[in-house]
Amino acid sequence: MLSSTSTSRASLLRALALLTVVLMLFAGATAPAEAGKRHKNKKASHATARVTEHCDKALYPNKVESNGTKTRLQTGLEPGTEVCIKASTRTTVVVVDPDGFITQTEIRNKRGIAQAISYYAYGQEATPPPPPGPCDDKNGDTDGDGVCDDDETCETQQNCPPPPGPCDDKNGDTDGDGVCDDDETCPTEPDLCQPDQCAGSGGDTDNDETCDNDETCATQLDLCEEPDPCAESGGDSDEDGTCDDDEESACANSGGDTDLDGICGDDETCTTQEELCSGGEEPCTDANDDGICDDEQSFCEVYPSDYECTNPPSRQS
Repeated sequence: MLSSTSTSRASLLRALALLTVVLMLFAGATAPAEAGKRHKNKKASHATARVTEHCDKALYPNKVESNGTKTRLQTGLEPGTEVCIKASTRTTVVVVDPDGFITQTEIRNKRGIAQAISYYAYGQEATPPPPPGPCDDKNGDTDGDGVCDDDETCETQQNCPPPPGPCDDKNGDTDGDGVCDDDETCPTEPDLCQPDQCAGSGGDTDNDETCDNDETCATQLDLCEEPDPCAESGGDSDEDGTCDDDEESACANSGGDTDLDGICGDDETCTTQEELCSGGEEPCTDANDDGICDDEQSFCEVYPSDYECTNPPSRQS
């Protein structure tokens, strides 16, 4: 009984020992392979870490070198321009700030320190913004009418009434001929009538093209004569353009003009026909015996057609 148990226990121990040997052999065979695999992966990792990135020349053809000491540089580029930055072995893309600077904060080392810029490159510069307009601070000019939105009650044409027209206060322009209805005689017939030139001058009742306010007979076409300017001034007997009352009054304060010779009585010695014929108390001197007093001779030279010059009185002996 004891002999059988001992034999079984001894067999088990031999089996365990054999298994241990097998496991050790297997472990010894795979260890070099695993070590080689780990070494290979480590080499690949080192190889990947050594790959250096560069900015795409097709997108960023304009390259600017830096001394690799600063993470912020002045570019002089238009704000908003897209720029590719190379720092250490990597690249990143930033936008130029309003002051023209670029700043690199994306690429850092293992200690978290931002790496300095090696170079930067850019393509097309950003378009500069338009200059400030008069409505920039007044919500713009939505309808483009030149009036800022804050200064008008209707910011779009759809909400705005039409601007006042030149005929709004003159009953409009029915025929659309550019002449207000109140200013023409035929407001519904375009191109057929002219503006009423007498609209503000009493009209033209007789249609003689003379406004009523400018004529004395507004209802008789071509039948009315101009008023006689001397009708109330004694007429114009000699038709010399000077009314009779005005001719006589010219000598009213100078002795009158009894003989109507145009010389006032105070300016001549013989003022009547009788004096020329009879001599009178102050007979006229007539050296050439032409029937015209010498002091009237100069008058006849100026007015040769005067009645006394063309019809001198006969002298009596």
